[in-house]
Amino acid sequence: MHLRLSFYVIVGVVCMALCFPLLPGMVCPSTATPTETSATADVTPQLVLEAGGHHAIIRTLLFTADGRELVSVSDDKTIRVWSVSPDGRHTALARTLWGQMEEGRPGMLATAALSPPDATGQQRWLAVGGSLAGSPAERAAVRLHDYTSGAVQALLQGHTDDVLAVTFAPGGRWLASAGKDGTIRLWDLTALQGAQLTRPPLVLTGHTDHIYALAWSTSGDRLAAGSNDHTVSLWDTTQLDQGPVARLASLRGHTDQVRSVAFHPDGSVLASGGTDQTIRLWRAWDGQAQGILAQVAHKVSALTFAPQGQPC
Repeated sequence: MHLRLSFYVIVGVVCMALCFPLLPGMVCPSTATPTETSATADVTPQLVLEAGGHHAIIRTLLFTADGRELVSVSDDKTIRVWSVSPDGRHTALARTLWGQMEEGRPGMLATAALSPPDATGQQRWLAVGGSLAGSPAERAAVRLHDYTSGAVQALLQGHTDDVLAVTFAPGGRWLASAGKDGTIRLWDLTALQGAQLTRPPLVLTGHTDHIYALAWSTSGDRLAAGSNDHTVSLWDTTQLDQGPVARLASLRGHTDQVRSVAFHPDGSVLASGGTDQTIRLWRAWDGQAQGILAQVAHKVSALTFAPQGQPC
């Protein structure tokens, strides 16, 4: 199975024809057979077909730090992990991660982030958000998977609407999330005891509409957010471990939704892009405008810098 098979977008088709409600952390069983009769109609539905590729729009792609695996997150309510050959020319579906899902939108995923590698090179956490299943509080939660096992370890509850962006701080201690409720929440994962956090998240406010994008600088001293309110907020997280977080500036210049933000690897520059078809540059230290990098013929929904610093 090649990865390219998973990237066809089939409008209006989601996996609800194949998948049924699961409890958090459960893996869909595939023991049902075509010979089952109506005598089993009253048992819990089971997945009877797994085609391998996604069945709806893919929202997020993430490579692991070692480049050996690619994670894809989709509207079809699944997370798929692909093994990648050393030359990058061959891929295969390694496993599929599941969470709770329901009929309709509940269970659809919009965003994901992998925690930075630890001292052994392992990446412990995969955080996902979107329109999750369950109660209203659970639907607006961030779902935290153990990346190695795929098991759901916790639901980080606090947002009041869909989560559209998540990102880990470089040290891995902090997870930032944001979304339709216009707030940014900073979760201290060292306070995770079992499935619960013993410390509430820090809540950053100031945006007046949905937040679509988050980015942490490489050194962890700056956090940026792009919003539907046409602005980018820049936060000083230098003293985050001690508690205080200050908003340095509200960056104005875009004339429409800001859909993506990215820091230069050396931490000196912040780039932002959006539906006004511009890519703008800001000084990361204080948010001072550095001009328009590009005026393009399409909406800008994703930005990143190459490791050497060139924008991509």
